[in-house]
Amino acid sequence: MTPGPVKTDGSYPCGGVDGARGGWALAWREGPGERVRTRLLPDALSVWRLRPWVSLWWDQPIGLPHPGLPRRQADLLARQQLPARLRSRVFLAPCRAAVELPPEPDWRIGHPKASALHRRVTGLGPPPAGHRPRP
Repeated sequence: MTPGPVKTDGSYPCGGVDGARGGWALAWREGPGERVRTRLLPDALSVWRLRPWVSLWWDQPIGLPHPGLPRRQADLLARQQLPARLRSRVFLAPCRAAVELPPEPDWRIGHPKASALHRRVTGLGPPPAGHRPRP
């Protein structure tokens, strides 16, 4: 399936995807008034193969921190707009070097490696919330 223009007319099926420990979390609706379904899929290709999507929204950071820019300005500004108790909901993206590490089959190994590399590159503590294999 090749991506087409984004439809905002309520066309179905539509869904949203976000990274999760162990894969990609998907929530979707088959049609108006239908219940929201959820599934954890192992990789991005599985999301595309599940069904012919009319609209699919993917939560993916655009641009990654690097030595000269340890935090993305958009993340910091978004956090400022929220009450203090909700600020942690804005995901601080890991640096490019941490994202580009070879995938580890076990997040308990990959996460510490990604966090340590992020700290060395940016001088800041984690965010790599869960270094997981990329599709």
